[in-house]
Amino acid sequence: MAQKRMERNSMEYGEKGEGKIVELDALRARVDFKQADGSFKAFNINVVQGNPFEEETATLPSYFPWSAMRAESSIPVRARLDASNSRVMSVNPLSGEFVVRFVGFKKVNDVAVMETKQGRGGKPYRSFTPFLEVMEGRWKGCRFIGTLYDNFGKDPEDGMTTILGSGTGSDNLADFMDCLGYEYWTKPYSENPLPAIEAFTTQSPRQFKIMVVNGWVSNYIPGFDDEVFGEDEATDARLDAVSNPEETDNVLD
Repeated sequence: MAQKRMERNSMEYGEKGEGKIVELDALRARVDFKQADGSFKAFNINVVQGNPFEEETATLPSYFPWSAMRAESSIPVRARLDASNSRVMSVNPLSGEFVVRFVGFKKVNDVAVMETKQGRGGKPYRSFTPFLEVMEGRWKGCRFIGTLYDNFGKDPEDGMTTILGSGTGSDNLADFMDCLGYEYWTKPYSENPLPAIEAFTTQSPRQFKIMVVNGWVSNYIPGFDDEVFGEDEATDARLDAVSNPEETDNVLD
């Protein structure tokens, strides 16, 4: 009998955050979560790989590179456990550069939407959440959650879409649009351009690179060719990368 898929938004979760997964033996692992004082809080799991959201017996996502590990070896990760702290519901590598594809945006009632949140000093801002799937390497199949800020605006001259301001938020938004190949400046301004962006990427899918720092997507890297994105540029991107200060209620496959 097929098992019922769990409703993610209604699930209760346990420990989450930065840490590492340690192989104890071929069938057991330990998840160590880093604490504020530098110590680790440990949880043991019996390893059964699969999709924890669809298989009640699965304790570790199938994309985690378990077969590449050996006894007492460890991999730095950001992870989230279930309420019993006995199953890893989502996990992604802590840092690195990855080739990904855009999967879609966070949705409400099946519609991609902007979210309004309170920033420092109570000032509201809008953001949105892209999901990105790793396409190659030992983390193939892993999904990252990004956060982008709604710095879209209306060009006062022609009413088309532009990106406002400067700094990391605006740069990341422009780079993400470039990665998708979406020419936002040719589109009339909309309060919510996300459905149109999703529809475009369905017709014209692309792969691109991201930089991950502390488990969060810090940079979207336009240009897939390594000759274009050389070692000097890669080093600069790592130096400029900033970790995402926020978490989202969404979880990864």
